[in-house]
Amino acid sequence: MSKYRFIAATCSILISTGISAQITSDTIRLNPVEITDSLANRKSFLTVAISNKLLLAESTRDIGDYLRSIPNVSGIRKGGGAVDPVIRGFKFSQLNVVMDGGVKIENGCPNRMDPVSSRIEAEDIAKINIIKGPYLLQYGPALGGVIDLQTVNPHPYPKFELHANALLGYESNWHGQKEHLSIYGGNKRFYFLVTGGYRKYGNYKSGSQDGVSNTYQTSFTKYNFSSKAGFAISPNQNILLSYKDVHGRDILFPSLTMDEKSDDTRIMAVDYAVKNLSEVIKTFDLKIYRSVVHHVMDNSNR
Repeated sequence: MSKYRFIAATCSILISTGISAQITSDTIRLNPVEITDSLANRKSFLTVAISNKLLLAESTRDIGDYLRSIPNVSGIRKGGGAVDPVIRGFKFSQLNVVMDGGVKIENGCPNRMDPVSSRIEAEDIAKINIIKGPYLLQYGPALGGVIDLQTVNPHPYPKFELHANALLGYESNWHGQKEHLSIYGGNKRFYFLVTGGYRKYGNYKSGSQDGVSNTYQTSFTKYNFSSKAGFAISPNQNILLSYKDVHGRDILFPSLTMDEKSDDTRIMAVDYAVKNLSEVIKTFDLKIYRSVVHHVMDNSNR
């Protein structure tokens, strides 16, 4: 019979046959795993951003006409241009349409022949922000939503540069021509942007059915000029001067009782921005603007 002897002090087992086994203990240390989370930056409203590339990819004669392609956004068409935006059924004064983060422009006459969106060309747009709903109070109260039309701003360059862009287009169905020219450049202290545009569209002619087509009185002529000059006062201080001149002539509205004889709009603005002002105040922005609208309408073409 084999003999077994157990020694508890060493946790070993001795077998009389000459075979020995030893059980030892070991400690495995695990590195701590830290799980962290932060509050998601959620907005209580829906925002749609339209970039300049999307606008230039389309043949856009009017900003309001393009906005009708956005979900939940439509527009009221009264003529060949000047489509008045509508967001989720809200329109007119129920919407807050601003330019460059706060510049407000009066709509032409009670019939709103010239909404704010009609005074800016697609080529001058850098970005369009559409906020659906009454949740954003940054630009004042708005029941239906906010449309912020941000135009292109000049920026500094490491050394002096000069650039130019030109556009020429024609639409046969509208008998319309469109030209736009922009010149921009500067250096690290002074930078500028100068643009000019001209649009002339004739009456709209519908497709023919049984050899009969209809012609609608929708012709209009618009031309504009704008300039912006920026100065870098210091690495964290900038000032931007803006001037915009928009003119409309003989704009016909077949759905209204009168037409627009002339419209002259002038917008002047000064923007001052400071960054890292102190440990408490990170940024400080100041905008001063003035907009003047001279609108004349009659029924001499009726």
